[in-house]
Amino acid sequence: DVCSSDLEDSCIMLDIAFGIYEINEELPFYIMLDRANLALEHAKQRPFDKCEFYDAADRSRLVAEQRIEGEMEAALANGEFEIYLQPKCDFVTGAIRGAEALVRWNRGGTDRMVRPDEFIPVFERNGFILQLDMFILEEAARLLSTWRANNQTVVPLAVNFSRLHLNDARFIPQMRRIMAQYNVPNHLIEAEITESVIF
Repeated sequence: DVCSSDLEDSCIMLDIAFGIYEINEELPFYIMLDRANLALEHAKQRPFDKCEFYDAADRSRLVAEQRIEGEMEAALANGEFEIYLQPKCDFVTGAIRGAEALVRWNRGGTDRMVRPDEFIPVFERNGFILQLDMFILEEAARLLSTWRANNQTVVPLAVNFSRLHLNDARFIPQMRRIMAQYNVPNHLIEAEITESVIF
């Protein structure tokens, strides 16, 4: 049993957010609700004053996100996602000690490159990031395997993984399978959890 004094001494923190769509045109209710929910998602990302109104910029973002979601499966199948290596250097000697494998989306055509801040948050929300991360790990393992086969200098590669992997029982077995497939020693892959987990 909880006595009243326990309740008086306890502190309950409530995190409240509001998404508002001002009705200024005749639309089906579900569309108005979607717009309010979109404003709510942006409100939740704010540290304080979590109240957000839907505006035209939100609609443009929604259209862009829907396009990304509509293309993501085909983009992965067609090899549009690429890894770029960002070197990690020793400040004293200047020697390369490793590199971070960063994902880039190269669509080709006029709007070639899609910025990571445009597609990563979408993939985090819809879960596609789980597939993409494993693809990037496989590309990194393939690259390391090629370096080793050609007797090139080999440095560890850091691969970012979404926090969503922490709830996926297949995460470690998938990593081990990929590493074994390319015969890459464990010390050559550094697994990094994306910064959002810390926050």
